[in-house]
Amino acid sequence: MVQIFRKINRLLDSRDRLEFLFIVALTLIGAIVETLGVGVIPSFVGLLGSAKAVREVGVVGWAYNFAGFEDYRTFVQWACVALMGLYIGKNGYLAWLGYLQTQFIYRKQSKVSQQLLSQYLQQPYPFHLKRNTADLLRNINVEIPNLFNEVMRDVMILLTESLIAICISLLLLAAEPISSLIAVTLLGVAMLVFYHGFRRRIELWGRRQHRHIGRMIQWVNQGLGSIKETKVLGREPYFLERYGFHVERYTQATQRIQFVNKLPRLFIETLAVVCLLVVLVVDLTQGRRPRSLLLLLTLFAAAAFRLMMSLNRIVAAVTTIRFYSKALDAVHADITAIPQDENFLARYESLPAYIQPRSLQESIVLDQVSYVYPDSKSLSLNSVSLELKRGEAIGLAGPSGAGKTTLVDLLLGLLQPMAGQILVDGQTIDKNLLAWQQQVGYIPQQVYLSDDTIRRNVAFGLADSTIDDNRVWQVLRLAQLEDFIRGLPMRLNSRVGEQGVRISGGQRQRIAIARALYHNPEVVVMDEATAALDNGTEREIVRAMESLIGQKTLVVIAHRLSTIRNCDRIYWMKEGAIADVGTYDELLARNSEFQAMVGQ
Repeated sequence: MVQIFRKINRLLDSRDRLEFLFIVALTLIGAIVETLGVGVIPSFVGLLGSAKAVREVGVVGWAYNFAGFEDYRTFVQWACVALMGLYIGKNGYLAWLGYLQTQFIYRKQSKVSQQLLSQYLQQPYPFHLKRNTADLLRNINVEIPNLFNEVMRDVMILLTESLIAICISLLLLAAEPISSLIAVTLLGVAMLVFYHGFRRRIELWGRRQHRHIGRMIQWVNQGLGSIKETKVLGREPYFLERYGFHVERYTQATQRIQFVNKLPRLFIETLAVVCLLVVLVVDLTQGRRPRSLLLLLTLFAAAAFRLMMSLNRIVAAVTTIRFYSKALDAVHADITAIPQDENFLARYESLPAYIQPRSLQESIVLDQVSYVYPDSKSLSLNSVSLELKRGEAIGLAGPSGAGKTTLVDLLLGLLQPMAGQILVDGQTIDKNLLAWQQQVGYIPQQVYLSDDTIRRNVAFGLADSTIDDNRVWQVLRLAQLEDFIRGLPMRLNSRVGEQGVRISGGQRQRIAIARALYHNPEVVVMDEATAALDNGTEREIVRAMESLIGQKTLVVIAHRLSTIRNCDRIYWMKEGAIADVGTYDELLARNSEFQAMVGQ
């Protein structure tokens, strides 16, 4: 448990810690008020027994005489009003304290959720190559709610109920030391035995739940994300079986912890009755008369009732904290291990919706660039050098695994060279990577379209208030999509469906071209953007691409070599190096591998 509290502490900043300490102080006051509510019950019962005792005994007698009461019944009536006021005030205070605790927990949940997503988004591209998206989704959408709805909430419950239990135990020890010591010791030992009996199993169930919920998200993403192939190939049973395997084990672990959380109430209720009767037996063995024990038993009964609630919540809280400790481990590991840039958002807020070109004045140079992927033993790029002058169009061709996409990822700034450098007008791109990336438009092979309007998909990731509709129409015209969009009933407000299912493959690709052009880049990179299209649609995309030649600097990866026929130069890549370079006709005349690919 100590490690759990240390990890929680590391998730809190200095302001959070001060707020938490303030809540602890308020909780201590609440525990004292709760104890007062228990302690007055025997006194109230006592004043009902004898008018003489009311006038003569302790605080009650002092109050009676100080207030100048002459009638016993009137005093009892006012005592009832005072007791009502005490409980109304006590419970009002505790309700306010509960609000503060809940506000603290959920404000911190919102803060940590945004912080973790920000850290994931800030990470370099290789981070996302190594991490499964399902695990990142689990941490943000499942584990953070578990951490705060279960762990942090139960830490607050543990703190509150522990203070209440301590204060009530001190009250009992003051009233009846020997009997109370026996009862408190018996309860404490029994709770420890109960907790340690289930501790290891609870941790095991928590690890299983954490592991299987991640795999559940993964198989749902894979099954629904490839729904067309799933249905055509009839693979629904496969995805159902894999999801079912993990969901059964997840629910089994959750069911077991829910069952264990119901046991403390029954266990502690039995113990509380036993302890109350033990107190009675001990007092009777000391020679005290049953009638004289009435007020003491009243105190113990009221205390036992409240202690039973506290101990039940304490055991349940400790059990829940243990069970969900894996959620804390996952969030804590990423929050503390993944670096965070405090100025990350500030840099973007100062950027306009799209930037005027001309930052590339002369050329882009790759100088002896090499790269090897993490956990790989062979170089993906080996001392690659090339030069691309402003306004030129070059093609990258070669067999699969030749290093074409790696070269483009380096050019985009997604990967950092292991050796060599990438220069733009004589300056390395990593000196101001963000400014360089704002001058690059990227058109991937697999286009991501959100289930949203054409306007928002073109001006991807921009707020509606910053979208320039004139600019949207300009880039749609460049992508040869303007006539199609104007023919739609809702025009720019037409929705494309999830992953663009309501439009054709060629139209999706042209929306990707429009998106890449929206921020008016100087350099446009196309990564096998026509590989999955039919010949007719490919020709349309090639025409849209050719309209950019001379206006933009183009880098084109091509699976179909007809896509790069009109490029100024084509770099033939093989085993991470440039094996040949020339125009389309030059390579076709002398390069047998190029000839073979053209023939395909």
